[in-house]
Amino acid sequence: MNANDSTAMVSPLSTLWFWAGFHARRTIKRNAVMLGIMGAVVLALVLRLFSNSSPEELRVFVMSMVVPLFAMFFGTGGLREEIEDQTLTYAFTRPQPRGNIFLARTLAAVLVTLVPMSLGAVIAFEGPLELPRDLAVGVLAIAGYTAVFAVLGLVLRRPTLVGLGVLVWDQIVGGVPGFLSRLTLRAHVHGLLGVHPASSWLRPNVEPPTWWISLPTLVLVTAAALALGRWWVNHRELVVPK
Repeated sequence: MNANDSTAMVSPLSTLWFWAGFHARRTIKRNAVMLGIMGAVVLALVLRLFSNSSPEELRVFVMSMVVPLFAMFFGTGGLREEIEDQTLTYAFTRPQPRGNIFLARTLAAVLVTLVPMSLGAVIAFEGPLELPRDLAVGVLAIAGYTAVFAVLGLVLRRPTLVGLGVLVWDQIVGGVPGFLSRLTLRAHVHGLLGVHPASSWLRPNVEPPTWWISLPTLVLVTAAALALGRWWVNHRELVVPK
């Protein structure tokens, strides 16, 4: 392989990371975003210090409530923001495949959502062995939720309303005993966390899937959503409103 071939392979990836970092920094500097992150952190601190919630229940709160909510807002924003702001045409003039723009915006949403998730995981800290696991599960959860919501933001004109419906489905059906709960990302996040069933508002009395089912499920959902979004941008016309 010559130097030109290596440059051709590295350039799209480095460009993707550059634009993901650019959009992540731009998003995190917004006052509303900072207030939202601070609100989530304060709520987690209140639950930790002034309630009877156990560290496990606090981890469940962060991973199955905070993460999906932030992933919905940032994920559905993605290219939908470019479309609504009528800047998509300029984005497509950048020297990279069109589908990579979708990947960059989705990765930016993942990076922003990592902030409240990481802070929440630290607040729920129970031991040195649990924290690395919780952070790893958080990354997988963020990737799965954000990829799904990014596709919704790409194909729907009003993705936020549909996204809220998906969150309601995820929360309600994820607490239903039996096979139906395994159709939700929430159940598989609980499976990776090793959540023990209990009769509480944070931990419904439902046995989660085993990790060897939940891990490939989250990876496959993430990969499928990213592939669909990239294909959609590459092959479908995205109409910019006038």
